[in-house]
Amino acid sequence: MKRCVSLLFLLFLTTLFVSPFTSAYQDIRYYTETTVDAFVNAVEPFLQAILGGNDWTSKYLFEKLLIYFILVALVFFSLKNIPAFRDSGSKVTGFISFLIPLIGVRYIEPAWIEAILLQYQILAIALAGILPFIIYFFFLHEGVGKENDVIRKVGWVFFIVIYFGLWTTAPSSSYADIYFWTMVASLILLFMDNTIHRALIMQDMKRAGRTQIALYIGDLRDKIRVIRGSGLPPNQIDSEVRGLENQIRKAIKQMGRIP
Repeated sequence: MKRCVSLLFLLFLTTLFVSPFTSAYQDIRYYTETTVDAFVNAVEPFLQAILGGNDWTSKYLFEKLLIYFILVALVFFSLKNIPAFRDSGSKVTGFISFLIPLIGVRYIEPAWIEAILLQYQILAIALAGILPFIIYFFFLHEGVGKENDVIRKVGWVFFIVIYFGLWTTAPSSSYADIYFWTMVASLILLFMDNTIHRALIMQDMKRAGRTQIALYIGDLRDKIRVIRGSGLPPNQIDSEVRGLENQIRKAIKQMGRIP
């Protein structure tokens, strides 16, 4: 009985403590919404008159404003590279940069706005979709798998299995297509893992210079000596040694290209 009374008393105190914050939150939300609505109501007619074109509707008004800002930046950059405008001063260039996009954006039809927005939507999906793939690629090649081929291959297999599961359980064909082609790209990178990793190493050595290449060649020769004394089957030893000797030849060739 005492426990029930204690719990009820604690619940009562909690209610008293939370209620003022709930009321304050509702007040803040109300004032914020009122302020935003007042700002929109004040600015919208002005933007409609400037960017509206043939009709003063607010459809795609915000999108028109964003496109206008993008065009202003592009036109200004283009004019700055024209000698006549570059010598005339920034005021003339800026004035023209504001007028030219305004003439264009003001009379863009809604259908063209939709076509432009669709392209930006595709761009956003492509960038956001490929970014995890790029991050995972460099995580394997420049991070945990930089010195270990097995870790990279296991990582790619794990990545492929995940996307295979996503592909088979995708709720729509659009998602399924993205998962499928990501899985295909991962398979290609898995089969070409050694070639890609060697190319990355060569690129790093090209930036580092002769000293780094010489150290890399020394490490490859040490690996060859270890493999030859490892007691592996002769065919496997020959295959591993040929691959390492091929890397040495490429490294020496790369060293010769550095001044």
